[in-house]
Amino acid sequence: MKSKRNVISEADEDKDFFILSSNGVPQNIDDPITIIEDISLNPLCLALWMGKVETFKIVKDVMGGSLECMDQLLEKQGTSAFEIVLEKGHLEFLKYYLPLFLMSCSKQVDLIEILLEPLVHIAVFHKHLEVVKYIFEYFRQVCPPPAFDLNYVNPVTGENSALIACKNLDIEMARFLYENCEVNFHLVNKNLENSLFLCAYNSSKVLNAYEFVDYLVNTVGINADYRREEILELFIDDRTKQIVTNSFVSFGNGAIDDSFSMVSFVTNTNRGENDEDISAFDILL
Repeated sequence: MKSKRNVISEADEDKDFFILSSNGVPQNIDDPITIIEDISLNPLCLALWMGKVETFKIVKDVMGGSLECMDQLLEKQGTSAFEIVLEKGHLEFLKYYLPLFLMSCSKQVDLIEILLEPLVHIAVFHKHLEVVKYIFEYFRQVCPPPAFDLNYVNPVTGENSALIACKNLDIEMARFLYENCEVNFHLVNKNLENSLFLCAYNSSKVLNAYEFVDYLVNTVGINADYRREEILELFIDDRTKQIVTNSFVSFGNGAIDDSFSMVSFVTNTNRGENDEDISAFDILL
């Protein structure tokens, strides 16, 4: 059991990090008022969390809530306003907050740390298609920062939004990314997994992978020869396996060309300095 002195000491530490303790009370509009999913939230954060645009405006414009304090509170807990909005799929809030954030930036966009992280991947992962569509349209006429670039390759995982959609076997997301955004599906990630392999590996999570595999192989044109035996073992449905078998590409009929496209992520500008080159021969082994 903690002593009373230890509890008081921890409460003092909480104040230093803008975290509401059990025996603390809010002193102003920027102080935390509740904890949800282990995240301490002040009024602005809470409105953001719930996706309440009008409430957010009242707290900010009428009650004097500080965007800077909100950002500091979330940052010290390892998250951000964008991460919360994109994870929860708050489309209307994003329509309000994204322009507000960009207009309030005091630095060049490419110098802002949060905009260098692949934030849009969060929306893709959580299958928020309407949010992804909005982001694509918002930046259609300009070069988006890495945070909102659907083709951006995460230097840690080697994945872009297309590979994430394939992990989810999200056919609607995949169609939009391929047909509207021209996102590259012919990558392999850092684990040397291409889009079809990721689909196969995660196929047990869905009732039927046939439609998705058919789209990848026959519409997108993914090379079904790459790690073919492993892929066939992963699929349960015979019809799905047949798509892979029927589209087998012999070594002499283009597998090498396809393999060069698979390693295109290595030449991506966000490649790490210590990453080793992966040759087409390596991919085919």
